[in-house]
Amino acid sequence: MPDMRLSIYLAIAAGLCLTSTSHAIEDTPENRQAQVHRYLAAVPPRALVRDLADNISVNYPPQQRAVIRDLMTNYVNIDTITAAMERSLLKHFTAEELKAIADLYSSPAGQSAMKKYGAYMADAMPVIQAEITRALTEFKESQSTEDGARTHTSE
Repeated sequence: MPDMRLSIYLAIAAGLCLTSTSHAIEDTPENRQAQVHRYLAAVPPRALVRDLADNISVNYPPQQRAVIRDLMTNYVNIDTITAAMERSLLKHFTAEELKAIADLYSSPAGQSAMKKYGAYMADAMPVIQAEITRALTEFKESQSTEDGARTHTSE
């Protein structure tokens, strides 16, 4: 689910940019775990996936939208996603950073922003995906041109 992973990374980055903390906490495994639990309580993965499903489905033809929503809400294993999010958060962020993220998304402004995040990603993701696809095509073409030039000059 690269779309979800990107949206999670962007949400975390936005949280780090938009908030400041006044009391530093010690960076211990226990403090990290506590802050991850605060964040996951403020931004439940099930709600995140449901919101993404609703918003991403609008990029598909009307007859496919229900299938996309059904796939993401009924077949995606939320426990697997939650465990992956937790492992990744614990691995990459300090307790203080996790506190900042949890503080943001526990606040009224953060909760309001999170409700809008799916719509934002639904708007941005098709452009991001199209640009990555275009860049990959351009890269492959440049590699085949370079390979052809090397083959031609070595003859």
